[in-house]
Amino acid sequence: MKRSKVRRHGIKLFWPYIAAIIILLILFLIYLILSGGIFVGADSSKMVKISTNFSSYYQKEPVAVILSNNTMFTKNFTNFFWIIKDNKGKEVYRSSTENFKLLPNQTKTSYWNQKNLVWQYVVSGAYSVSTTNNVVNVRTAPIIVNDQVGSDGHFTFEVNGEIMSQYFTNSQTIRDAIDNFYQKNNKSIPSGLIKDDRPGRSKYDNKYKWHMSESDTRMVGMAMEICDGLPSDIEKDINYWLTQVRYFCPWSAKVMISQAGI
Repeated sequence: MKRSKVRRHGIKLFWPYIAAIIILLILFLIYLILSGGIFVGADSSKMVKISTNFSSYYQKEPVAVILSNNTMFTKNFTNFFWIIKDNKGKEVYRSSTENFKLLPNQTKTSYWNQKNLVWQYVVSGAYSVSTTNNVVNVRTAPIIVNDQVGSDGHFTFEVNGEIMSQYFTNSQTIRDAIDNFYQKNNKSIPSGLIKDDRPGRSKYDNKYKWHMSESDTRMVGMAMEICDGLPSDIEKDINYWLTQVRYFCPWSAKVMISQAGI
């Protein structure tokens, strides 16, 4: 009886310590799950991962490389870089090294212009973007470059016989303009804010003293009539267009082919 009482007394004595260890282990397990640091087959939407904005690309079309922190914790990245490899595993491009942090549900986007280490455009085929950074859980994403020529963001439009050249940086705008050239959508109208280049001229088209916003212009199928017109209309009365209309959306615009591609 005395020994039994001693055992029970010993268990009671150590039980708070055992419970504390169990609670700590459970909390640590929860931390690993929430931070995406456990289970190979876990949901990638809850992890830190590298991905691209499209599954396949036209030649010369910029590839958005997206690093996403889908966890509940801030992630710090030291000496972070990503690599483009061809289908044989050969490195064709390497990004610059960066130090930064990503807050929960924050993303960081970089771009590959489809050029290799000697600054020439790569040929069509299968590629991948990857990183060896230990903070990233999903470290590789596929890239397909197809045979059709695209654009790096520079486009030439015909508007009722008049020619204008513009440059866009929005990935979806670039994709929509290329698709429209290949008759894959009806978004033929560039619609965007007019930017003043005076006293100089547009660096994209020196015939004009203005250009359309690089980042805000979108390709659309329909637009308001008030911003319809010709490039020469803006050139003749630029103050009116800049202060009263502010936007340009030529209904009759057509994406043209150029020596550099689309």
